[in-house]
Amino acid sequence: MLNKKLYNITCTTKEANHLLGQLKIEFYKRFHDAEKIRLLAISTILDPRFKRIHFEGPLNAANAVGFIREEIKSKNNHPDNSNQRETEVTSNIRPKVTQESLWEDHDLQVSQQCLSTTDDSTYLSAIKLYLQSNVEDRTSSSVIFWENTHYKCLSNLGLKYSCILASSVPSERLFSSAGNILTDCRSRLLSKRFEQLTFL
Repeated sequence: MLNKKLYNITCTTKEANHLLGQLKIEFYKRFHDAEKIRLLAISTILDPRFKRIHFEGPLNAANAVGFIREEIKSKNNHPDNSNQRETEVTSNIRPKVTQESLWEDHDLQVSQQCLSTTDDSTYLSAIKLYLQSNVEDRTSSSVIFWENTHYKCLSNLGLKYSCILASSVPSERLFSSAGNILTDCRSRLLSKRFEQLTFL
């Protein structure tokens, strides 16, 4: 967005044109590969206010969606999650039979088929539906969206990436304030006390 705005500006003076040229150079130098940064790409895709709208490279957007699929798949394949899911699916599908039944073999095959297809089909369809749905209003909250969404398999991931900051300014500010607290005059300051002062 900012890049487009820069290229839409028309200047009337020589100095302004020079400044604009420098801004374009610096902007390109710092942000031309921003879409390829995994963390920023995923957080943009999972922000319901933006999704894929402002990706200049379709391949970068596709890669970000691929990263999301990988992360969901790795979470679903975690031993604890898979065991819990298997118990839930089999308990929901396979009826509890106290004696031998004619339908026992059928129920077993149905439960095995559900175990193999439920996860993949659920998260793939959820990602597809989410990307095809309308973009949320720019002034809305992405956190509230993910808390109330019906894309349940994406909600945890959406909340996780909702807190990604666009810059490192807060951490740099904290580092600077820490440097002001721990000086040569206060060299005997203990680490515990230093943490408390930094927090304040």
